Amino acid sequence: MPNACLTTRRTFMTQFAAIASPFSCVQIANGGVAWNGQDDSRNDNQRKIVCFFMDGGLSQIDSFDPKPDAPARIRGEFGAINTSAKGVYFSEIWPRLASVADRMTVIRSIRHRHNEHGFALRCMRTLQNNAGRQTPSLGSVVQWQSQSAMPVYVGLNDALDYSGALGANFRPFSLQGPVGKRITAGRSNGNGSEINARLNLLSQLETASTVAQRDIRSQTLIQQQERIGEILRSPVFQRMLNISSVSAETKTRYGATSIGEQVLLARNAVNEGMKFTIVNIPGWDMHTNLFAQCRQKVAAVDSAIAAFVEDLDACGQLESTIVLVMTEFGRSPVIEGTGRGHCPQAMSVLAMGGPVPRGHVLGDTGPNGNESIDIRHEPDDLLASLYKWLQLEWEIMLPGENARLNTAGTVISELEPG
Repeated sequence: MPNACLTTRRTFMTQFAAIASPFSCVQIANGGVAWNGQDDSRNDNQRKIVCFFMDGGLSQIDSFDPKPDAPARIRGEFGAINTSAKGVYFSEIWPRLASVADRMTVIRSIRHRHNEHGFALRCMRTLQNNAGRQTPSLGSVVQWQSQSAMPVYVGLNDALDYSGALGANFRPFSLQGPVGKRITAGRSNGNGSEINARLNLLSQLETASTVAQRDIRSQTLIQQQERIGEILRSPVFQRMLNISSVSAETKTRYGATSIGEQVLLARNAVNEGMKFTIVNIPGWDMHTNLFAQCRQKVAAVDSAIAAFVEDLDACGQLESTIVLVMTEFGRSPVIEGTGRGHCPQAMSVLAMGGPVPRGHVLGDTGPNGNESIDIRHEPDDLLASLYKWLQLEWEIMLPGENARLNTAGTVISELEPG
C-alpha cells in the first residue's frame, strides 16, 4: 500500500503543476525581482523578451507578407493596407499591428526544413534547426543562467515543455494555473482567500508527514511545495495577476477577450521584471475555412499585441524588451480548397524593441511568397542574435550532457546590439 500522506501530497502537487514549475534547486536570486522583499541579485541586466507564439502555423500571406499582385489563388480574399512604415504592407485584417509597424522589423528571411508540426514546433521554440529532445528553449536557458531560485521565465496558455536537458525545473512558470485563474476571475474576493486556502493545505500536508516518511521522492515534493508556498505568498505573484485596477480605456484597447487578458498579464510580467514571457496563441493550423477563421480570430490578437507594444514604447520599456511575434512555419501560397498547407521555406517574424531597427523589412519571399529569396536565415541565426543581446553564455556544457549549449547560428547583422 502506498503511503497515504505521500499519495495525498502527490495528488496535491499534480493539481499545482499548472501553477508553477518546481524550482527546487538552491540558487542566487537574479535580475532585480524581489519575490518576497528580498533581492540578492548579482546581475543588473534588465533585458527581457516577450514572445507571442502563433501555434499551428500563421499564414504569412494573410498577415505580414501579403501579395496583392499575385493571382487570386495565391492572393486570397484579403487586400493589403499601408502600414506606418513606409513601403511596408500588411494584410487588411491586421490594421492595429500595421499602425505600429514603424516600431518593428518584419523578418521575412527565416526558413527551416521541418514540414511536420511536432518538429517545426521544437525547431521554432528552441530556435535551432537541428533541435533534439535535449535541446532547451531560449526561455529555459534564460531561467538557468539567471541563477534565480524563483521564476523569471513565465508562460500564458502554454502547456508545452521544451526545457530539454535542463529539466522540468526550467520550464515556464504557468502564470494562469488554477489559483491564477481564480484570482484573475475575481473569485478570491480580492483578499487573498484563494491563496491562503492553498497555503493552509500545504501546511497541513507538511504537518502530517513524519521525518521517517521523508524518502528522496517525498523530500523533493516537500522542496517543491515550499517553493510553491514562496510563490503564492509573494506580492510579485499577486501583482502579476492583478488586472482589476486596469482602466476601462486600457481594457478596451487590449480587447475584452481572453487574449486581451493574457496580454495584459504579459504586461504585468514585464513590469514585475520577468526576463522571458511566452504567450501561446493556438489555432492557426487553417487547412480549411482559412479566411472565415481569420476574420473571426485575428481582430482580438491584432488589438492586444499592438496595445502592448504601444504601452511598452510609451513607458520606455521597449528599449530593454524585445517583443517577438512568431510561428512554427508559414503556409503554402497556393490555396488548397479553403485553406493553405504547410510551408517552412517562408514565414514572417515580427521583432520590436532592443536593438531591432524600426520600420524595417529583412528579406523577401518573392512575388508568390513561397520562399525567402534574397536573404536567408536559419532559426539558429535569430537565436544567436538573441543570445548576444541577452548577454547569455552559450559556449558552456549542458548539465549532465556531453554537449555544449552553443548554437550553430550567426548573429544577424541587422539585429546586432550596438
